[in-house]
Amino acid sequence: MRKTIVPIVCTLAMAIAPASALATTGGQRLTPQTKLAAVDVSWVQSSIQADMAVVAAADLAEQRTQNVAALKLASVLLSQHSKLLAKAENCAQHLGITIPTSPSAAQQAMLASLQKLTGRSFAAAFAADEVQGHEAFIALTQQEIATGVNVTARASARFWLPIEQHRLAIAETAVKDIPAT
Repeated sequence: MRKTIVPIVCTLAMAIAPASALATTGGQRLTPQTKLAAVDVSWVQSSIQADMAVVAAADLAEQRTQNVAALKLASVLLSQHSKLLAKAENCAQHLGITIPTSPSAAQQAMLASLQKLTGRSFAAAFAADEVQGHEAFIALTQQEIATGVNVTARASARFWLPIEQHRLAIAETAVKDIPAT
C-alpha cells in the first residue's frame, strides 16, 4: 500500500518533525488529534515549559555573570530555545493541546534561586541547572518515544532526542569549564 506523509513543520522542545502529520496508512487517516494520550500532552506541555525556563535562565546569565563558559552556554541555549519555543507552541496548537503560560513550579523556583546569584556562583548554578534540566527532559523524551501514542509527538521526540543530548553535553562542558572558588 502507498504511504503518504504530508509534513507540516511542527517542532517541540524539539523541532522539525512531520507536524500535522497527516498520514494515510492502510486506509486509516491519522490527524494530529488522533490518539492523543496523557503522555503525549505531558511531553508537549513540558517541552514548552522547559523552553520558557531555559530562555529565562539564559537571559539571566547575560545579566548576572561574565563567565565565558556560562555566557557561551547561555548564547547557544537562548538562540536555540527561543526558536524552539515558538515552534513547540505552534505544534501544541495543531495538536489541540493547551499551551502553558509559564514554566513549571520547580522551574520557577530554580529561576528565583538564580536571580539571587551573580558572578561565578551564578555561572556554576546556571550550568548545573541546565545539566539537570536537560537530563530530566531527555528522560521525559525517552518516555515519550517508548510510550507515546500520537504519531506527531513521538516523531518529534525521536527527532529531538539526539539534539537534546548534544545540548546536555554542551552544558556538562560548561560545568567543567567554570573554575572552582
